[in-house]
Amino acid sequence: MHPIWCAMTILHETSLPEELRRDGFQALLYHDVLEDSQLKLPDWLSERIQTLVGDMTFESSQQEMIELWSKPEDVRLLKLYDKTSNFMDGVWMDKEKRKRYAENILKLCDDVEKGYGELNITRIARAIV
Repeated sequence: MHPIWCAMTILHETSLPEELRRDGFQALLYHDVLEDSQLKLPDWLSERIQTLVGDMTFESSQQEMIELWSKPEDVRLLKLYDKTSNFMDGVWMDKEKRKRYAENILKLCDDVEKGYGELNITRIARAIV
């Protein structure tokens, strides 16, 4: 459900360029394949989508918190969908992890709004943290 929620939510961001919504939708559908399985991405995915998924993939949450900020702006945008969805289903998080997660989401919101303005995802994220 998580990748589908992320993918469908970006499609509702009508203030984003259509190409970004289309590419973001596909990348969000496949974004956990490399992190959460031993599978490879389908060969028929475009190079752009494969690059986005690769840029969204990290070995650990600690690595992600450090390296995400050097990734392209569109990758940070996509990660906001990912992190917001994870936070909504965060019953697995202890209190300290939930606090760190919320801080990271708010930092992503600030970053995303600098590049894209206020979006549905930033409103959702701010409301739940």
